[in-house]
Amino acid sequence: MPHRLALPPSEPPLTGPVPRRRPPALVLLLAAAPLALLGLAGCLGAPPAEVADGGSAGDPTGDPAARSGPVLAVGGGGTPRSVVRLGLERAPGGPDRVRVAVVPFASSREGRGVGSVEMWLEEGAMEAALVPEDRSARGILEAADVIWLGGGSQHQLMDTLERLDLVEAIRERHRAGALVGGTSAGAAVLGGVLISGSPDPDAYLRGAVPTRRALDLVPGVLVDQHFRERNREGRLLTAVIDGGGEWLGVG
Repeated sequence: MPHRLALPPSEPPLTGPVPRRRPPALVLLLAAAPLALLGLAGCLGAPPAEVADGGSAGDPTGDPAARSGPVLAVGGGGTPRSVVRLGLERAPGGPDRVRVAVVPFASSREGRGVGSVEMWLEEGAMEAALVPEDRSARGILEAADVIWLGGGSQHQLMDTLERLDLVEAIRERHRAGALVGGTSAGAAVLGGVLISGSPDPDAYLRGAVPTRRALDLVPGVLVDQHFRERNREGRLLTAVIDGGGEWLGVG
């Protein structure tokens, strides 16, 4: 079953198939509103209602991607409450029975992630827990209907997830139907690769923008955040060109 790209209610959905081999420098500019990506995994098109649970567990095709949960990304800044409510609606089990795991590893600030926990609870989540950097993290993730990745440094976020051996745990929950989303750095790690470090966004030079493997919940996609606010068109375009046409850039 093809997956769909759903924007916030004020924006029309993007439609049209995305071929496996994409032309070089294919970039989607979605900077008019916080970027909300739901269930994009190989195709773009049709009504967002079809990806409320990522597909049916009884899908006759047997395609694991058709059963995966939605992916929700916010480009950065404050997360609109309408997007939080959309996440609760699309999470498995119904909006009033959702358990949220907030992963704050991208940030080094004191009190990191507390605001996100409060945000989900205020909008109606049944439970919201802050994921610690210790062995108990896996159990919290495995019980979650929504996994929310906070902002900060995407490089630091991936380093910590890999160090704690949590990357595959998040992928498994997503394949089981959980919604996985994030803001800023949390959005950047959702695709197949991410932009690491702080390269010059205006350097249209081969190899100027380093990338690394991300969570790969949206295969073939590279997500960049704070796009227009920080003039990052250059670095996303450079990264996509360096990918030889294998990546769809979304910013």
